[in-house]
Amino acid sequence: MTKHLCACAIVAFAGSAFGQNSIVVPNAFETQAGTGAFLGPLSNAPRTNQLIIHASQLQDIVGQDITGLSWRRTQSVTAAWPAETVTYFSYDILLSDGVDPAFRQFDFGANVVGPQTQVRSGELVISPFAFPGGTVPAEFGVDILFDTPWTYAGGNLVIEIIHTGFSGTSTSVDAITASTGGPLGYLTDFAAIWQGTGGVVQGNFSIVKLITEGGAPNCPPDLNGDGVVDADDFFLFLQLFAAGDPRADFNNDGVIDADDFFAFLNAFAQGC
Repeated sequence: MTKHLCACAIVAFAGSAFGQNSIVVPNAFETQAGTGAFLGPLSNAPRTNQLIIHASQLQDIVGQDITGLSWRRTQSVTAAWPAETVTYFSYDILLSDGVDPAFRQFDFGANVVGPQTQVRSGELVISPFAFPGGTVPAEFGVDILFDTPWTYAGGNLVIEIIHTGFSGTSTSVDAITASTGGPLGYLTDFAAIWQGTGGVVQGNFSIVKLITEGGAPNCPPDLNGDGVVDADDFFLFLQLFAAGDPRADFNNDGVIDADDFFAFLNAFAQGC
Protein backbone atom coordinates (compact mmCIF):
# COMPACT_ATOMS: atom_id res chain seq x y z
CA MET A 1 0.00 0.00 0.00
CA THR A 2 1.25 3.46 -0.84
CA LYS A 3 2.23 5.54 2.15
CA HIS A 4 1.23 9.20 2.32
CA LEU A 5 3.74 11.36 4.13
CA CYS A 6 1.92 14.07 6.10
CA ALA A 7 2.71 17.58 4.89
CA CYS A 8 3.06 18.50 8.55
CA ALA A 9 5.98 16.09 8.84
CA ILE A 10 7.73 17.75 5.90
CA VAL A 11 7.25 21.19 7.43
CA ALA A 12 8.80 19.86 10.63
CA PHE A 13 12.22 19.87 9.02
CA ALA A 14 11.91 23.62 8.76
CA GLY A 15 11.41 23.68 12.52
CA SER A 16 7.77 24.69 12.78
CA ALA A 17 5.11 21.99 12.85
CA PHE A 18 6.86 19.88 15.45
CA GLY A 19 7.59 22.82 17.76
CA GLN A 20 5.50 24.00 20.66
CA ASN A 21 1.86 24.75 19.97
CA SER A 22 -1.18 25.52 22.07
CA ILE A 23 -4.95 25.27 21.91
CA VAL A 24 -7.58 27.00 24.04
CA VAL A 25 -10.61 25.07 25.27
CA PRO A 26 -13.38 25.94 24.66
CA ASN A 27 -12.17 26.92 21.18
CA ALA A 28 -14.82 29.65 20.88
CA PHE A 29 -13.30 31.51 23.84
CA GLU A 30 -9.72 31.82 22.64
CA THR A 31 -10.14 35.59 22.16
CA GLN A 32 -13.40 36.04 24.04
CA ALA A 33 -13.80 36.33 27.80
CA GLY A 34 -15.73 33.61 29.56
CA THR A 35 -19.22 33.91 30.98
CA GLY A 36 -18.18 33.47 34.60
CA ALA A 37 -15.41 32.57 37.03
CA PHE A 38 -14.20 29.58 39.03
CA LEU A 39 -11.99 29.39 42.10
CA GLY A 40 -10.76 25.79 41.82
CA PRO A 41 -7.45 25.66 39.92
CA LEU A 42 -5.83 28.58 41.78
CA SER A 43 -7.63 28.22 45.11
CA ASN A 44 -5.76 28.48 48.41
CA ALA A 45 -7.86 25.62 49.80
CA PRO A 46 -7.40 21.97 48.78
CA ARG A 47 -9.40 21.09 45.68
CA THR A 48 -9.96 18.31 43.19
CA ASN A 49 -11.11 19.64 39.81
CA GLN A 50 -12.08 17.56 36.79
CA LEU A 51 -12.54 18.94 33.28
CA ILE A 52 -14.26 16.78 30.64
CA ILE A 53 -13.63 17.87 27.04
CA HIS A 54 -15.36 16.58 23.91
CA ALA A 55 -13.17 15.36 21.04
CA SER A 56 -14.59 18.07 18.76
CA GLN A 57 -12.64 20.68 20.76
CA LEU A 58 -9.32 18.88 20.25
CA GLN A 59 -9.19 17.99 16.56
CA ASP A 60 -6.18 20.22 15.90
CA ILE A 61 -3.93 18.38 18.37
CA VAL A 62 -4.56 14.74 17.47
CA GLY A 63 -1.21 12.95 17.53
CA GLN A 64 0.52 15.69 19.51
CA ASP A 65 2.01 15.45 23.00
CA ILE A 66 0.30 17.54 25.67
CA THR A 67 3.17 18.92 27.74
CA GLY A 68 1.50 21.45 30.02
CA LEU A 69 -1.43 23.75 30.61
CA SER A 70 -2.23 27.25 31.74
CA TRP A 71 -5.10 29.25 33.19
CA ARG A 72 -6.14 32.84 32.75
CA ARG A 73 -7.89 35.12 35.22
CA THR A 74 -11.25 36.82 34.84
CA GLN A 75 -11.78 39.96 32.80
CA SER A 76 -12.62 41.96 35.94
CA VAL A 77 -9.11 41.88 37.42
CA THR A 78 -6.65 44.70 36.82
CA ALA A 79 -3.53 43.82 38.84
CA ALA A 80 -1.34 40.78 38.23
CA TRP A 81 -1.41 37.83 40.65
CA PRO A 82 0.08 36.71 43.00
CA ALA A 83 1.52 39.65 44.89
CA GLU A 84 4.09 37.32 46.45
CA THR A 85 5.35 33.82 45.76
CA VAL A 86 2.75 31.06 46.06
CA THR A 87 3.79 27.49 46.86
CA TYR A 88 1.51 24.47 46.55
CA PHE A 89 2.93 21.54 48.51
CA SER A 90 1.38 19.29 45.87
CA TYR A 91 -0.23 20.10 42.51
CA ASP A 92 -0.98 16.83 40.72
CA ILE A 93 -2.42 16.54 37.21
CA LEU A 94 -3.81 13.37 35.63
CA LEU A 95 -4.94 12.86 32.02
CA SER A 96 -7.09 10.15 30.46
CA ASP A 97 -9.72 9.40 27.88
CA GLY A 98 -13.20 10.25 29.08
CA VAL A 99 -16.93 9.97 28.72
CA ASP A 100 -18.97 12.31 26.55
CA PRO A 101 -19.58 15.54 28.52
CA ALA A 102 -23.32 14.92 28.15
CA PHE A 103 -22.92 11.80 30.30
CA ARG A 104 -20.86 13.42 33.06
CA GLN A 105 -21.41 11.96 36.51
CA PHE A 106 -20.66 13.35 39.98
CA ASP A 107 -18.03 10.66 40.43
CA PHE A 108 -14.45 11.33 39.32
CA GLY A 109 -13.71 7.72 38.44
CA ALA A 110 -16.92 7.22 36.48
CA ASN A 111 -15.96 9.96 34.02
CA VAL A 112 -12.62 8.33 33.21
CA VAL A 113 -12.31 5.84 30.34
CA GLY A 114 -9.32 3.50 30.52
CA PRO A 115 -6.23 4.22 32.60
CA GLN A 116 -5.34 7.61 34.06
CA THR A 117 -1.79 8.86 33.64
CA GLN A 118 -0.29 11.13 36.27
CA VAL A 119 1.59 13.66 34.17
CA ARG A 120 2.58 16.00 36.98
CA SER A 121 3.15 15.61 40.71
CA GLY A 122 4.68 17.43 43.61
CA GLU A 123 5.34 21.04 44.53
CA LEU A 124 4.26 23.96 42.35
CA VAL A 125 5.85 27.37 42.90
CA ILE A 126 4.20 30.38 41.26
CA SER A 127 6.33 33.51 41.06
CA PRO A 128 4.91 36.98 41.80
CA PHE A 129 2.82 38.52 39.00
CA ALA A 130 2.82 35.29 36.95
CA PHE A 131 -0.86 35.71 36.02
CA PRO A 132 -1.61 39.06 34.34
CA GLY A 133 -4.69 41.22 34.58
CA GLY A 134 -5.99 44.34 32.88
CA THR A 135 -7.06 42.97 29.48
CA VAL A 136 -10.23 41.40 28.08
CA PRO A 137 -9.79 38.51 28.05
CA ALA A 138 -6.87 38.34 30.46
CA GLU A 139 -3.63 36.89 29.13
CA PHE A 140 -2.84 33.33 30.12
CA GLY A 141 -0.46 33.00 33.02
CA VAL A 142 2.68 30.94 33.40
CA ASP A 143 2.65 27.48 31.83
CA ILE A 144 2.32 24.63 34.32
CA LEU A 145 4.54 22.04 32.65
CA PHE A 146 4.14 18.28 32.97
CA ASP A 147 6.79 15.85 34.18
CA THR A 148 5.65 13.38 31.51
CA PRO A 149 4.20 14.30 28.08
CA TRP A 150 0.87 12.65 27.22
CA THR A 151 0.09 11.80 23.60
CA TYR A 152 -3.43 12.77 22.60
CA ALA A 153 -4.65 10.15 20.13
CA GLY A 154 -8.20 11.48 19.75
CA GLY A 155 -11.43 11.06 21.67
CA ASN A 156 -12.81 12.81 24.72
CA LEU A 157 -10.27 14.06 27.25
CA VAL A 158 -10.41 14.24 31.05
CA ILE A 159 -8.06 16.55 32.95
CA GLU A 160 -8.01 16.05 36.71
CA ILE A 161 -6.20 18.48 39.02
CA ILE A 162 -5.65 17.62 42.67
CA HIS A 163 -3.91 20.23 44.81
CA THR A 164 -3.25 20.95 48.48
CA GLY A 165 -3.89 24.68 48.45
CA PHE A 166 -1.44 27.23 49.84
CA SER A 167 -1.06 29.96 52.41
CA GLY A 168 -2.12 33.19 50.75
CA THR A 169 -4.85 34.78 48.66
CA SER A 170 -6.70 32.79 45.98
CA THR A 171 -7.61 34.08 42.56
CA SER A 172 -10.46 33.01 40.28
CA VAL A 173 -9.86 31.83 36.73
CA ASP A 174 -11.88 32.69 33.64
CA ALA A 175 -14.63 30.14 33.13
CA ILE A 176 -17.87 29.16 31.42
CA THR A 177 -20.83 28.95 33.77
CA ALA A 178 -22.68 25.68 34.12
CA SER A 179 -25.83 27.50 33.01
CA THR A 180 -24.24 28.41 29.66
CA GLY A 181 -25.80 25.83 27.39
CA GLY A 182 -26.75 25.63 23.74
CA PRO A 183 -24.09 26.44 21.14
CA LEU A 184 -21.62 27.58 23.81
CA GLY A 185 -21.44 24.03 24.91
CA TYR A 186 -21.68 23.18 28.65
CA LEU A 187 -22.68 19.49 28.81
CA THR A 188 -22.17 19.37 25.03
CA ASP A 189 -18.54 20.29 24.31
CA PHE A 190 -17.32 20.34 27.90
CA ALA A 191 -18.32 19.82 31.54
CA ALA A 192 -16.75 19.98 34.99
CA ILE A 193 -17.05 18.73 38.56
CA TRP A 194 -15.09 19.54 41.70
CA GLN A 195 -14.72 18.69 45.35
CA GLY A 196 -13.47 20.58 48.38
CA THR A 197 -14.26 19.40 51.89
CA GLY A 198 -17.78 18.26 50.99
CA GLY A 199 -19.26 16.11 48.26
CA VAL A 200 -18.61 16.21 44.53
CA VAL A 201 -20.58 18.98 42.81
CA GLN A 202 -20.95 20.62 39.42
CA GLY A 203 -18.49 23.38 38.62
CA ASN A 204 -18.05 26.10 36.07
CA PHE A 205 -15.68 25.01 33.29
CA SER A 206 -12.26 26.66 33.67
CA ILE A 207 -10.99 27.95 30.33
CA VAL A 208 -7.71 26.13 29.77
CA LYS A 209 -4.79 26.47 27.37
CA LEU A 210 -3.14 23.16 26.51
CA ILE A 211 0.54 23.29 25.56
CA THR A 212 1.46 20.73 22.91
CA GLU A 213 4.38 19.74 20.74
CA GLY A 214 5.35 17.18 18.12
CA GLY A 215 2.88 14.83 16.52
CA ALA A 216 0.98 15.45 13.35
CA PRO A 217 -1.31 18.47 13.74
CA ASN A 218 -4.27 18.74 11.36
CA CYS A 219 -3.84 15.20 10.02
CA PRO A 220 -6.84 13.28 11.44
CA PRO A 221 -6.28 9.99 9.54
CA ASP A 222 -2.79 9.67 11.05
CA LEU A 223 -4.34 8.01 14.08
CA ASN A 224 -1.11 6.77 15.61
CA GLY A 225 0.61 10.14 15.16
CA ASP A 226 3.74 8.78 13.46
CA GLY A 227 3.65 11.34 10.61
CA VAL A 228 2.57 8.77 8.01
CA VAL A 229 -0.94 7.77 6.87
CA ASP A 230 -0.65 4.05 6.18
CA ALA A 231 -1.99 0.56 6.91
CA ASP A 232 -1.13 0.93 10.59
CA ASP A 233 -3.64 3.77 10.86
CA PHE A 234 -6.26 1.83 8.89
CA PHE A 235 -6.07 -1.23 11.13
CA LEU A 236 -5.97 0.95 14.25
CA PHE A 237 -9.20 2.59 13.14
CA LEU A 238 -10.80 -0.83 12.58
CA GLN A 239 -9.83 -1.86 16.11
CA LEU A 240 -11.19 1.35 17.62
CA PHE A 241 -14.38 1.08 15.56
CA ALA A 242 -15.02 -2.53 16.59
CA ALA A 243 -14.39 -1.68 20.25
CA GLY A 244 -16.70 1.33 20.22
CA ASP A 245 -13.78 3.53 21.28
CA PRO A 246 -14.63 7.29 21.29
CA ARG A 247 -11.68 7.88 18.94
CA ALA A 248 -13.63 6.03 16.22
CA ASP A 249 -16.26 8.80 16.24
CA PHE A 250 -14.43 10.32 13.29
CA ASN A 251 -17.10 12.89 12.42
CA ASN A 252 -17.58 13.83 16.09
CA ASP A 253 -21.37 13.49 16.08
CA GLY A 254 -21.45 11.46 19.29
CA VAL A 255 -22.34 8.20 17.50
CA ILE A 256 -19.95 5.53 16.18
CA ASP A 257 -21.52 4.25 12.98
CA ALA A 258 -21.06 3.75 9.24
CA ASP A 259 -20.76 7.51 8.73
CA ASP A 260 -17.54 7.47 10.74
CA PHE A 261 -16.20 4.52 8.75
CA PHE A 262 -16.75 6.25 5.41
CA ALA A 263 -15.48 9.59 6.75
CA PHE A 264 -12.26 7.89 7.80
CA LEU A 265 -11.93 6.09 4.45
CA ASN A 266 -12.29 9.39 2.62
CA ALA A 267 -9.68 11.11 4.79
CA PHE A 268 -7.38 8.08 4.56
CA ALA A 269 -7.56 8.10 0.74
CA GLN A 270 -6.64 11.79 0.60
CA GLY A 271 -3.74 11.50 3.02
CA CYS A 272 -2.18 14.65 4.50
